[in-house]
Parts: sequence; structure tokens; C-alpha cells
Amino acid sequence: MLLMSMVYDNFELYNPTISLELIVWSLCVGLAIGAAASYINRRIVGDFVRHLLKEEAHSPEAAQTVEQAGFAKNIFVRHALREGTPLRRVVLCANNEEMVVKQPSASKGAVIFRKIFSLEGEPKRILDLARARFYIPEDQRIAAELRYDAKGTNLPNLILSLILLAAIGFAALYILPEIFTLMDNFLTLIGA
Repeated sequence: MLLMSMVYDNFELYNPTISLELIVWSLCVGLAIGAAASYINRRIVGDFVRHLLKEEAHSPEAAQTVEQAGFAKNIFVRHALREGTPLRRVVLCANNEEMVVKQPSASKGAVIFRKIFSLEGEPKRILDLARARFYIPEDQRIAAELRYDAKGTNLPNLILSLILLAAIGFAALYILPEIFTLMDNFLTLIGA
């Protein structure tokens, strides 16, 4: 493990708890999660948007349920259809007022916790996806097409991106100490 205790003539990089490996792999994992989330958003959730656009569901009268669209068992679409998500900015619910149901508290412990910390209030509201009908208004059509466009986003590209991230991570572990050495030599050369 390459601890961040690189001592050079002109500067010192020291941290007893953080290693260079931790920093590099944390960045790589974050980028990998972002790539996977982008793939899911554009390909899987985007399929629902493209289906609504293809079926010309542009008004409350033409709205479709998740089951009619064929996405009843897709957990990513169901999750993305919650209130306040980016998908719900372009995909509207035709019968939103009557479909919102209150979620009961999960346990007695949750009720006690809310009472102790004075968190009394309206329980979280969720949408009944079995009966909710969704549509994309005409003024949001272009935004939906652009945001959920699947062009260039496919599984081979995702796998290639993950392999390249791993290769860059391994290379960075060997290149960064050399770069620090070069910087130290340069600073010594110019007399800093």
C-alpha cells in the first residue's frame, strides 16, 4: 500500500490515514458508478420515455399505466417514477391527485422515533403505480428526447469504460509517484 508519506527534498506529502491507492481507487469507483448510472438512466429508464413518445402519449387522455407500457416489473423505471425525480419533470401523471396514497409507518419504532424528536407531520406520500397513468406533454417532448437519448450508450461501451477506468487506476498508481519525483527534481534544478 502506497501511503501518502512521500518525502521529497522540496515538499512533503504526508497523511497517516489516506493512501494513494485509496484516493485513486475512490475516484475510479466514483466514475464507474457514474457510468453505470448513466447507462441505466439512458437505456433502461429511457426505454419507458421512448415508449411513451412512440405511442404519442402527449396528453392526459392518451396517458398509459406502467403495466400498459410493459414496465410493471422494471424496478429502475418504478424507482425513477417517484415524486421529485428528473424523470417526473418530463413525464407527468394524468391522475396524480387521486393516485397519491399515504405510506404507513414501517414499525412502532419509527413512530416512537418521530414522537421523541418531534417529527410529527404528514407521512410520506407515494404514487400508486398500478393505477397511475403517465404522459409526456408536447412542450416537454424535446427535453425528454434529449435527456433519455440512447445513442452511443450500450453495454459494450459501458464494459469498455469500466476496463479503461481500471487500467487508468493501475497506471496512476505507478505514474503519480514518478510525477512527484519529477516535480521534486525540477524544483531542485531551478533552486526553489
